Amino acid sequence: MVGWACPSAFFRGVNRGILVAVALTAIVVPAVLAWKNFPAIRAANSNAVSDFAKFTAESLPASNAVVLSDDPTLLYLIQAANAKAGKPTQNVLVETGSLQHPSYQRYLHQNFPKDWPEPNPTNAISQVELVQHLERLSQSHKIFYMNASFGYYFEKFYPIPHALVYELKLHPGNDILPPPLSKEIIVENQNFWNKFTKETLPPLPALGKQSD
Repeated sequence: MVGWACPSAFFRGVNRGILVAVALTAIVVPAVLAWKNFPAIRAANSNAVSDFAKFTAESLPASNAVVLSDDPTLLYLIQAANAKAGKPTQNVLVETGSLQHPSYQRYLHQNFPKDWPEPNPTNAISQVELVQHLERLSQSHKIFYMNASFGYYFEKFYPIPHALVYELKLHPGNDILPPPLSKEIIVENQNFWNKFTKETLPPLPALGKQSD
């Protein structure tokens, strides 16, 4: 009887040790993971991205504009900011990288039939045709570019900065150089960037380090 009692006591001790280890693991591991990932969680929950989206959306007219972007993410941010503000997106949002594809042209025509012509069902639209269409649209819409860019659009248009976006205007006459910015445009942009650099930009470097 004594010979059996010792192993039983030993195994009971082992079992208790295992239970304690499991309990400690269940408590300690989540705590360590939470501590390790807290900076990334904090960065993800920051208002920096939503503030950037809000400022970008506010840089655009509420409606009757064609908004071009080389990066579709910027277009998604505009839609998200408008949705958060309870405002429908009433501008034509265009991702430039897909413009020459007939399927994307069909998508634009289906969603904006008054603003975008029905495309040829088989042939890709040429760069010349795209510029000509934007030129026609500029007679009834304001044209905006979400990011600084270059290429064939800028053979006909020149950019005017408005906060985080650029309004495209047709070159006057046969001039290839844009006219100088007006005093009003300069003051408008100075006021915006003074506010933006003080209120929105300072947290971004810290958030970037915390999320690494």
